[in-house]
Amino acid sequence: NNKKYFEKNLYDEGFLTYYVSIRSTSGYIYALYWGSEVSSPREDYASVLHVWKWDGTPVMTLELDRPIYSFDVTPDNKQIIAVSLADVDNLFMADIPWD
Repeated sequence: NNKKYFEKNLYDEGFLTYYVSIRSTSGYIYALYWGSEVSSPREDYASVLHVWKWDGTPVMTLELDRPIYSFDVTPDNKQIIAVSLADVDNLFMADIPWD
């Protein structure tokens, strides 16, 4: 029963928030991994991206050199374009290491 699930107080149950942002291209799904309890202070930024093929096969984990809170991926899957807390006035770009 979905009603019972939504009546629960998620902050008291130890639920985890795994991903705070997801993007995709025609070949891959990219998700910004947070992995903290819902009761933790809400911070929608992280520095780890998980990548999967559309069939669900994990491809890689990208560890960025700074926390980001919003991102996109170029259509050719070569770069991440993101907004970082380190410099909110500029875009941050990172190459995706496919080798």
